[in-house]
Amino acid sequence: MNGLTKSTIMKLTSIHFILIFSVMFSLSIPESIAQQSTLYFDGLDDYVAINNYTNMSPVNAVTMEAWVQGFPSGQKQFIYDRIETNDGYGITVDSSGVVRVTINGGTAVCVSNTTVLDGTWHHVAGTYDAANGMIIVYVDGTPENSTAYSQNITYNPEPRNGIGGPGSSAAGHFNGQIDEVRIWSYARSASQIQNNMCTNISPLNNPDLLAYWKFNEGSGNSLTDVSLYSNDGALTNGPLWVTDSACIPTLVVEIDLNSLVDIFPNPATDHFIVNVIEEHDEQISFKVFDPLGRLLKHLAELKPGSNYISTEFAGEGLVYVAIYDRDQKLIGVKPVMIR
Repeated sequence: MNGLTKSTIMKLTSIHFILIFSVMFSLSIPESIAQQSTLYFDGLDDYVAINNYTNMSPVNAVTMEAWVQGFPSGQKQFIYDRIETNDGYGITVDSSGVVRVTINGGTAVCVSNTTVLDGTWHHVAGTYDAANGMIIVYVDGTPENSTAYSQNITYNPEPRNGIGGPGSSAAGHFNGQIDEVRIWSYARSASQIQNNMCTNISPLNNPDLLAYWKFNEGSGNSLTDVSLYSNDGALTNGPLWVTDSACIPTLVVEIDLNSLVDIFPNPATDHFIVNVIEEHDEQISFKVFDPLGRLLKHLAELKPGSNYISTEFAGEGLVYVAIYDRDQKLIGVKPVMIR
């Protein structure tokens, strides 16, 4: 652990929530942008066991996604674990803090450059496509490394299945918070990962979404899979519900944001461009928030064509550009990495 007891975590979480609520209220953040719940894992023995599952054994391809806020523990930490010695798939963080995407129990591994055990929220993802012969690891929507591999994923013996730990009493439990875990039956593209990592997904429209744990229960001993396949999990050894959120939006975006705006370059340095599609007659505006929901840039109208936005209002890291219609109703949110 990082020196915090569970009781301390609960007290700090309460204080954190009050502060965030005050900030959100004072800035009049719309109702659709709200803090949700996540799970805090103690790094010792907490995990979520996925004991009864269906359709979670893709053979030719897979994508794993999660939001994590982690701390060092001196050992490997499992985010999602469906791994045996030479079988299955999973995504972990090693003792140095880099992300590892594992196929067939470590037979093939792809490792990130960025370390993520820094106490801030990061989106991590791993894709594998046997047909294209490639494993790719992503951090905060950016593809960082790839590993050549082209064998089918095997399941003999049947791998364990868990979140935040190895699905057993073995070492490797996560130290920190996890939110929004998704498993897909195909290799998602870089644009799909980046454009949707801060958007709730509709399971009805995505039969290839094998599991989707949103972590919004806030209490109880179960973690609900909202995909079509009901791969629910059981909280084991006491992970704590925390009032927090890895990402800003809580709504399913009903309008295709890409038909309204394009944001580039992403990652950005001293500026980014919000390009408003000129043939669209929707009057839109935007705000920029940090990962805690704090307003960095006030509401400003976007003109048709290219809008130059200086990044002097923000330091390095992830920000969220929230797009609003003429009635100041939230349409959607796009993440932008500032380096």
